[in-house]
Amino acid sequence: AFNRMWVAGDPKNPHILYSSKTGKPESFPVINQGTGNPHVLAVSSPDNPINGIAELNGELVCLCQNGIYTVRLDNGRMVGPFKTPANRGLVLKYAWGYVDNEIWFLSNDGIYAWGGGAVRKVTFAVDFIFNKKTVNNIAYFDRSNSTYYPLCNIQQKNNEVFFNYINADGWFFILRYHLLFDRWSIDEVYDPNQLVYQNNESDRNGIS
Repeated sequence: AFNRMWVAGDPKNPHILYSSKTGKPESFPVINQGTGNPHVLAVSSPDNPINGIAELNGELVCLCQNGIYTVRLDNGRMVGPFKTPANRGLVLKYAWGYVDNEIWFLSNDGIYAWGGGAVRKVTFAVDFIFNKKTVNNIAYFDRSNSTYYPLCNIQQKNNEVFFNYINADGWFFILRYHLLFDRWSIDEVYDPNQLVYQNNESDRNGIS
């Protein structure tokens, strides 16, 4: 974003945003000696880590564990952070993605959409998956299984949105949202422990 590299996730300073020099992604000074501008910014607090960095509407977006903050760049100087009205945050580092003109992300009780103001919950119809309930033999999303966190991401392809996750039975599932029909469906893919492909699109599909 803005011809710079932006990083976060320092275990000792999880709330700190780091910026490279413009056009020099290998250079991360604390203060740019040429401009005098700082390249380190405290976005939130140590107990509210930055779990994702995005760009939306010309601003840098910091998806923190509890809330969303934005940062602007003014003549090479970081301005902010600005706390947004979002009352939810990103709970897993990989579990977010762009959907049309919004950012969709996983919070504690489901998936939310954010376009710059307040958040909008999009998973009301499948709430049980995110709230430790099994319905119609469909087990819930197991957030305690950290081994597969990198698989838990959100992606859009055409008019569908996909969320990958491991359920409480240890199976890899794809939760699919159909934008045109406002409808969720689910695909059971495989048991990651056995790597056996299942391709089941019958009784577990069309759940809402």
